[in-house]
Amino acid sequence: MTRRSRVVLSTLAFAVVTTGLSAQERYPQVELRGRLQAQYYWLDNSQVAALAGPTNQFFLRRARLDVRVQISDAVSVILQPTYEGPVGNTQLRDAFVNWRLTRPDAATRVELRAGQEKRPFSRYELTSSTNLPSIERGAGRGDIPLTANDLFKAAGFLAHDVGAEIRLGSGPGDGVPWSLVTGVYNGQGGTTLDVNNAKSFGARATVGVSRMLNVGASVYSSDHIVTVAGTPDSAFRTTAVGVDGEWGTVGAPGLWLLAEAMYGSAPVAGKPDMLGFTAVGAYHFRQREGSWVYALEPAFQIDLVDPNTDVDDTAAVLIRAGLNVYITPVTQLRIMIENQSFHAPGVESIFGLRSAITVHW
Repeated sequence: MTRRSRVVLSTLAFAVVTTGLSAQERYPQVELRGRLQAQYYWLDNSQVAALAGPTNQFFLRRARLDVRVQISDAVSVILQPTYEGPVGNTQLRDAFVNWRLTRPDAATRVELRAGQEKRPFSRYELTSSTNLPSIERGAGRGDIPLTANDLFKAAGFLAHDVGAEIRLGSGPGDGVPWSLVTGVYNGQGGTTLDVNNAKSFGARATVGVSRMLNVGASVYSSDHIVTVAGTPDSAFRTTAVGVDGEWGTVGAPGLWLLAEAMYGSAPVAGKPDMLGFTAVGAYHFRQREGSWVYALEPAFQIDLVDPNTDVDDTAAVLIRAGLNVYITPVTQLRIMIENQSFHAPGVESIFGLRSAITVHW
């Protein structure tokens, strides 16, 4: 065997060994992300201090770590602990296993997901808080928690829960992006054990109408234990539906708009109807390279809610408008003027300023 042949064979053997090692060491793949959001508000809310809290306050809105682990080509795990609000208020947000049941190039993607994550209801709730133009989805600290997001969350229709889902969606190269999520859940919220034998059910479908426009619809059936006529009813159930649309992408140059309407029954005896509408928008102006800021983004939020459509003077309106200054692509200074008004006679509006510094990685 010539010296050249030995060199070639040695090189091939080394390649085979290192290829085998790299395949063995490829998984698990661990990615660590996070976000930190600090807020300050000053609000003229002293007339409702018992419900709204102090007139001004600094606080940490979110401090989260997001651990993403790819176990294999088909299996991944998400863990997201979070610190929010009062001292010691450490919670677990997302914590689930995702198993892709189809090949990566399949025309239809099919996944099984089990654990804790957000229920498939409300586009705005499902929009990540990583880059939220309005600072808050709902009222936030200092306001009265009476917005569409607050109301439907308290009724058990959105936010986190424990359960299992089947998730379908368009595969790579599909001309029309679409998704369908159906799931069954305990109905008690995140990291909370069930208290009855009933389960909650939800479904959400979205479809891309054009390159910029995506529309969706959701339905959710939530189980509760409610005392009716003096007797606890463990099979008590309420239902909500929602329709929504989104134009553009959050944080991308140009216009972003999101609007949704939600209608459902309140989880109390008699099941009064409640209604919520939210519209949020921003226009992202990317600055020239070398500018002192990365981008400027005027933004607004309008929220209308009625917790009981059969009773007069129960509605509330929240309006926010302001400017988001992108210091870097992942660091934002947000300043919003807001006003929360109420139809109830004798209840004064809450007016003031809300600001935040948000960063993610």
